[in-house]
Amino acid sequence: LIHFYKRISQHCRPQRMNLGTTIFLFVMFHALAGAKAEKCENPMGSLGQIIKKDCSEMFCSKVGKAAVWQETFDSSACCSFQRFGFKIGENISTTMQDGSEVNMKCVRRFDGQADIIIKIDGGINSLINKTAAAVAELKQTDMAQMKQTDTTLNASLSSLKVDM
Repeated sequence: LIHFYKRISQHCRPQRMNLGTTIFLFVMFHALAGAKAEKCENPMGSLGQIIKKDCSEMFCSKVGKAAVWQETFDSSACCSFQRFGFKIGENISTTMQDGSEVNMKCVRRFDGQADIIIKIDGGINSLINKTAAAVAELKQTDMAQMKQTDTTLNASLSSLKVDM
């Protein structure tokens, strides 16, 4: 039995790692540790991956040693109006200083980008009518001023004739 014990203990001794095995394990450890930087977190994603949500587009890229999400405005899915994002198909309304309402809509252009189309309340005819009414009002004001000027001139001329 003692002979058997000596024989097994010689074969089961811990052996030292050679230099090649140590270097291999060292390189593998660092490669696996560096692989973590190849993924973005919150949400998880790999380098080059793009995630679109609402009006933002997130792109996973490497900055230094870390992989991070970089967020930008998604102009192929949304329109920007007064620093707010509107999805394609959404209506946008605003009121002008003169009280007239302007309706807009976010639409997709032929090249795939989002763009805003503008609808003036009442359409172009309403705009033309408003412009024509303003021009007519200006004409009436000018005519009244011209009549007043003419009356003043006639009165001045009459007083000159009397004085002579």
